[in-house]
Amino acid sequence: MSLPATAHWQELAVLLHRTPLIAARRLRAPCPVALPPEPFLAHLLATAHQKGLADLFYRHLLTALALPSPHKSQPDQLPHAAIQALFPEHAPATLYRGHWLCLPILTCQESTSSITWFLLGSLPGEEGGLILSGHPIPERSSRVAMQTALEAVRRCCGHTGGEYLVMAVQHPDDPPVTGGSLALPFALGMLLLDRQSPWPELVFASGGLTADGDLQAIDGETVKYLHVHKRMHALILPENGLINGLQETKVLRCADLDQAFFVLSCLQDRLDPQAINWYRVCLGNPQLFLEQFHILPLPLLTSREGRSVLSRIATQRHIFLHKLSICLAGCRDDPQRSAMLADLFTPEEILAIAHQAGGDEGFHAHQWCVARITSANRRGAVAATRVWIKLADTLHPRLTEEEFVESANHGLIATRFNRYDFRPELPEDFHRALAMEEKTHPGATRNSRPLGALYGTMAQNYGFCGPQWRQHLEESVEKAAVAFGRKHHRDRLRLFAYRIYGLLDAELYGEASDLLDQYLGLTAAAGHPRHLITTLCQINQQPSEHTPFQTAVACRLLAETVGPGAPAPTVVDLQEIVNAIPAALHHPWQLTTCNLGRLALTLGAPALARQLLARALRACLQGGETMQAMALLPLAILHHHGLIEAEHTAICSRTLEMIANSPQLNQQHFRPLLQASGPDEVLAEVQRHRGRYFPFSYR
Repeated sequence: MSLPATAHWQELAVLLHRTPLIAARRLRAPCPVALPPEPFLAHLLATAHQKGLADLFYRHLLTALALPSPHKSQPDQLPHAAIQALFPEHAPATLYRGHWLCLPILTCQESTSSITWFLLGSLPGEEGGLILSGHPIPERSSRVAMQTALEAVRRCCGHTGGEYLVMAVQHPDDPPVTGGSLALPFALGMLLLDRQSPWPELVFASGGLTADGDLQAIDGETVKYLHVHKRMHALILPENGLINGLQETKVLRCADLDQAFFVLSCLQDRLDPQAINWYRVCLGNPQLFLEQFHILPLPLLTSREGRSVLSRIATQRHIFLHKLSICLAGCRDDPQRSAMLADLFTPEEILAIAHQAGGDEGFHAHQWCVARITSANRRGAVAATRVWIKLADTLHPRLTEEEFVESANHGLIATRFNRYDFRPELPEDFHRALAMEEKTHPGATRNSRPLGALYGTMAQNYGFCGPQWRQHLEESVEKAAVAFGRKHHRDRLRLFAYRIYGLLDAELYGEASDLLDQYLGLTAAAGHPRHLITTLCQINQQPSEHTPFQTAVACRLLAETVGPGAPAPTVVDLQEIVNAIPAALHHPWQLTTCNLGRLALTLGAPALARQLLARALRACLQGGETMQAMALLPLAILHHHGLIEAEHTAICSRTLEMIANSPQLNQQHFRPLLQASGPDEVLAEVQRHRGRYFPFSYR
């Protein structure tokens, strides 16, 4: 943990005055906090000059470039003398626009080891390769290793990069760094800069590197390990290490740069090194890889090794059909993962497999159809589901009762909800499936997940039809809860969301708030917006399959109830939940982000609101037709608050054109918008009647 800002600089002032040697040791480490006010900084610099530590002090200050916002130093805070001394060719504003990190390099001399910190920065748009600043300059062997690292990054990772600035955080009289073992950490550092990510705390790497990205053994491996093993989270070393007796679980050995960067990415997420080793075992076994696919880190799946395993599976996809169907169904709520599998089979292939005589091929073929429909449903990709629904219908005579029920349930979601075709009458297939399940599971205690799912879908159908159908929604929820029984109590949890959305659409906010407390496991007295946001932050730290939906309905409630005279969170509170929003926004996160944008406007934070609404808009446009239509929601809010820009008007026009030309979406639902005179009228209409166009859980 870093010291508070004032404590760090005050202690440094005392050390500079009384014990310069200890002060120098602290100055050789990265600056952990924002720079102090100018008068105090000038006092520290004068003292450092007196003690012969001015150059080292400048370097310590410049490492503040690597601090995360808002602690990162602004251009006018960086001492001009420091920049002139170390980066004379670059203006403060140029340095500030760059991406920076502090890199720990393990060095050794005979039987002793130490850590030398380097400041590494990239300046996008600049050309010039590696530029080393300040004395001592690393010796030739280390400079060659840095250049090799740059070549490996460009050759193996397709990284074009720009200009890299390198500065050792050393006193000019310190011995220069020597040897080639800094190649690996420098290559990893360059890749992190490309992501604008910091070097993970208490993680070390040491190893030689070829221009082709292969890791090479290093000298002093044992000495370096002994220097950091008591405090390290992990140490990344070459696979062909020079010692064999090191069985430390925190040591992660890699064969090449791609492996090492995957390991580093996992460590950035604070994964345990033992877990990382387990993931790497999965790479050697395609069957195990598919079984663990839903929990394997995305960096592993997109790494060179991960892509190689997926390629092997693709060439043998017919053998793996059963496991692939289960795997695709298991990651239906994760569009990034499902996209890696969804196109492995064409409909023609699945039909041919289904017609094979004997065995379970027909069952597995239908499993794939249902998984394909489900994953497309979550993306709102209506067109993508049509061919698979048709194929599943073709297989009806071959289906078991269980398969037919599942197909009917997902078919309703695809052909009604995703098309904005909201009507209380249920399709014939759905009625048949419901009758089958009710006959199979009679009585008060049913413990039937399929029957509970059917009633749950029926509840949603009534919810989308408007508040006048809320009583039918409640009755269907009650039936779903009974059908799930104790055996499937986890599945009952989402039923809370259906009831809350129904209450919100009916503007029964008090009842909705009480029910939300139960959904989140809060006490009745804990429903203050600030406490609610704290709870949302906590559940998002260890998310379950219910977390996105709990967060979505809670943020909808906040957006609609926080206002003048009502209890309200602060902008700081709001920023905490904003920080929990994932990088990739799949349904329902685009709606959560939109509602947080509404809340930000209510709290008087237009800049944050604009940022959130822009993210929601991008997420909608990246989805299928169902999500693309939802782009009208953030656009309407921007329009209503006078934040609309020319590009937003163009997006609105393109969205309306998409709706008008889509054979999948229900034109009648959007008729008033399609007949409007222009974007201004459209967005005003959406803002006035959000619930008419985006009912229930669609806003």
